[in-house]
Amino acid sequence: MMAVTAAQAQAMRQSALQAAVDAHARCAEKPDNTTERGEHLWFRGDGEKAAVWAVRAAYLRRYCAGCPVLEQCRELALREGDGDIGRGDDMVRAGLTTQELGHLAREQEIRLVQAAAADRLAAGQRRAVNQAAARVTQALKPTGSVQVARAELAAAVAARRAGNGWGRAA
Repeated sequence: MMAVTAAQAQAMRQSALQAAVDAHARCAEKPDNTTERGEHLWFRGDGEKAAVWAVRAAYLRRYCAGCPVLEQCRELALREGDGDIGRGDDMVRAGLTTQELGHLAREQEIRLVQAAAADRLAAGQRRAVNQAAARVTQALKPTGSVQVARAELAAAVAARRAGNGWGRAA
């Protein structure tokens, strides 16, 4: 079995999301996705007054709320960068406005950074415990001293707890 690269996995996921949205989205069932002025229903028209857009956006958000593939559409929107306010599009996608998608994308980015930091910390802690276990093993080999092993292990546990902010172990 061949291993799949991260890029290949992302492409496959994006294709699967797009297929699900194309096949099951409520908006795909609408025969005419344009406004009376011929603009695309899901985008704010050029020169469209903010109050008019706000009413239409509220309707579109409620319309999206009952969609069976809302979560897949939202993930696809985030993957495609639809929350990028700098692009200039004011739209509703996956039940969220451009600004809301941008806010969600920033929150997701923060969670990913925090998860990566926690993972690095956990990996460091695992290394420290493994190193302490190796030292304990080495200490037991020549001397056979249980007291030395206990002291080494207690020091490793105290160092790990102190690194985690626990202070002195109780």
